[in-house]
Amino acid sequence: MSEMLILGIYIAIVAVLTVLFVILVGKTPIFEIYNDIIIIRDLMYPANIPNYTIKSIRMIDKLPGGMFRINGYGGIKRWKGIYGIKNGLYKKGYLYVENHLKGPVIELKTANSLIYINLKTEEQTKHLYDEMMSTIKFVDENELIDCQVISVWRSILVVVVFTAIIGLPSLLHLLV
Repeated sequence: MSEMLILGIYIAIVAVLTVLFVILVGKTPIFEIYNDIIIIRDLMYPANIPNYTIKSIRMIDKLPGGMFRINGYGGIKRWKGIYGIKNGLYKKGYLYVENHLKGPVIELKTANSLIYINLKTEEQTKHLYDEMMSTIKFVDENELIDCQVISVWRSILVVVVFTAIIGLPSLLHLLV
């Protein structure tokens, strides 16, 4: 096979993988609410939030200012991932926001982090909030446990694999 054909195949594979990556990252997470845990099913930022880590859940009008992306996705409307917070007690927050331009937003405080959730419509966000408030069994303040609830290993793995695929032609060229 000629080098041009191999390069063409490689470019096609990278293009397809890039499109799949963008589609999967941009997918709306699935929220499962149980009396003892909130499960957020997301390709890059899955979370299991046990009720013994939840300090409070409240509805706010809009996202707080002073946020900056640490590791995540920020599109025209959609923000997802780990964001830094310049104000307040918490240094970082986790965003699952479908439309940062419009409220309301669910603010979920755990023992060590903030999680912001906003769905595509105000009605969907309010429905999820109502479901959380009616389903979650909150524990007393003295029963709260400080633990990591967001898993970031997937996002790191995806970035490493994607980088390896992009760098593959250079590596093969050096070996040949």
